Amino acid sequence: NAKELKTKLDYQVADFEAGYNMTMGQNSNLRLFGGIRFAHFNQTAKGGAVNYECFDGVIGDCGSSSTAYAVGKRKTTYWGIGPRIGANGSFGIGNSGFNVFGGIAGALLIGKFKDTLDMYGHNTTTDGFTSTTRVKGKKKKTKWVPNLEGEIGLGYNFSAGPGSTVGLQLGYRAEKWWGVTSVAKGLEPSFTSHASDQFFHGPFVRLVATFGSAAHS
Repeated sequence: NAKELKTKLDYQVADFEAGYNMTMGQNSNLRLFGGIRFAHFNQTAKGGAVNYECFDGVIGDCGSSSTAYAVGKRKTTYWGIGPRIGANGSFGIGNSGFNVFGGIAGALLIGKFKDTLDMYGHNTTTDGFTSTTRVKGKKKKTKWVPNLEGEIGLGYNFSAGPGSTVGLQLGYRAEKWWGVTSVAKGLEPSFTSHASDQFFHGPFVRLVATFGSAAHS
């Protein structure tokens, strides 16, 4: 018996935003922002199986099966655009140069969800009977997708001249997307489509810079 499954997920996100900065005391600030977010997801799954016993219910009537194999490919895509709002800020720890930073944002996108399946199966029984199964299906719909993200961490700012700083940040971020991919099977006797969520999280290191005008003499 042998089975193989390969999956791949690619996604791209682009934001256009405008914000308002508020000073919250020495070395601290809060920023409120809003704008537009565009997102594109592309998920593919390729699977194959060879078995000396029939895949009952997937490839016809098994009977006394000798050899059966099946291959399938599922592709799920989503693209959407919609409003996004959020807030982020940094809060200085005295005059040490260190700061605690964080942020949270949410978006609601509307776009096109598409899920397709192409599966082929072949079965040969011990008495010489052969059968083949071909399953093809496609689902397309307009869909709303919520998105939520947040981050928190510790940073340190270096002076880079009058009104300018360079900062190093170490933090942890997470983001959740609802219903942008598929969890349905790649080998199945009939086409079904079941949307699934995606949750990404992990640590990051970031270099940030702010530039101000030189002081007038």
